[in-house]
Amino acid sequence: MTERLRNEGASPPRNSPGDSIAARGNDETLLQGIGLHTYYGVSHVLHGVDFSIRAGESLGLMGRNGMGKTTLLKTLLGLIRPRAGRVLVDGADMTRAPTYRIAQQGIAYVPEGRGIFPTLTVRENLVMAARAIGGSADWTLDRVLATFPRLAERINHGGGQLSGGEQQMLTIGRALMTNPKLLILDEATEGLAPLIAREIWRIVREIAASGIATVIVDKNHAAVTATTARSMILVKGQVVFDGASDELRARADLIRQHLGV
Repeated sequence: MTERLRNEGASPPRNSPGDSIAARGNDETLLQGIGLHTYYGVSHVLHGVDFSIRAGESLGLMGRNGMGKTTLLKTLLGLIRPRAGRVLVDGADMTRAPTYRIAQQGIAYVPEGRGIFPTLTVRENLVMAARAIGGSADWTLDRVLATFPRLAERINHGGGQLSGGEQQMLTIGRALMTNPKLLILDEATEGLAPLIAREIWRIVREIAASGIATVIVDKNHAAVTATTARSMILVKGQVVFDGASDELRARADLIRQHLGV
C-alpha cells in the first residue's frame, strides 16, 4: 500500500517530478501522469500530480468539488495541456499528442454530461463507435445490449428520448463499443435515481471483472471504494491519498476530512 499525506497548502515539488511513479511503473502500466502542473489562465489547478493505472486495475478518483479531478482527467486525455510534467500511454510520451491519438491507444472516456447524439437512435449511437483495439472485438453490439437490457428495449428510440439513466447507460455502452483497454467514467452516477445508480454500479463491476482497466470518479465514496481495488483522493490539486480501497474504507478520519460534506 502506498499512501501519501501532504499539507493542503504545500507548494509544488522542487525535486524531479514523478520519481515515485517511475519506480512503480512497469510494462503493464497503461496511463501515467508524471509531475503534472495544469493551469486555467493564472489559476494553478494541478500541483505536481502523479498518476498511474495498470492493465486490468480498477481505480477510484475522489475529492470534493473543485479539487482537480476532472482537470486531471482532461490533462491525461490531452483536452488540456499541462504547463509542466508528462503524460505517458503504454510508456510512450503523449504529452503533446491530440486527444484522438490518445483515444486510439485504447482509452475510452465517459464525460460528465454524457454527450450522446440526441437525433441518432440507440443503435446508431452504439454502432458509430464500434472498432477493435489491437484486434480485440469482445464488446460487440449484441454483448452491449445484453449488458444493458434497457438499451435493447429502446434500440430504435432517439438518444434524446431516453431518461438520464438510460443516456448514461448508452454513453458507457458506446465507450465499450470501442473495445478499450481503459475506461474512464467521470461522475458515473451524478443525478441518477438510487435504483438506476445501483444498476450502473453493477455494470461497472461487470466491466472491471471483464479485464478492462477502469477509472471511476463519483461522489459516493462508499460505492467507489466497494467497486475499486485502489483509491486516490485529490485536495486542491494534490494527491493526499493513494492506496488500497480497503485501507481507505478503514480510515474514517480521512473520509471525514477529505470527502465528508
